[in-house]
Amino acid sequence: KEIKRMTFNDTPLAEVVKEIEKVYDVRLTSLPEEEYRLTLSYEGTAEDLVATINELLGTHIEIEK
Repeated sequence: KEIKRMTFNDTPLAEVVKEIEKVYDVRLTSLPEEEYRLTLSYEGTAEDLVATINELLGTHIEIEK
């Protein structure tokens, strides 16, 4: 599990998802229909980052296994 650093400033969630997928080489599923924007500075694993986003936004995004 790779630890990476990512920073987002009022970034649309769709863009955040693309960046997470690229940086961590994962695929995210169960993306919400709603338009969210995210401001966040984060250092950790993809799993922890996705869990943090889900907690902040009340979403249920998952990493495809």
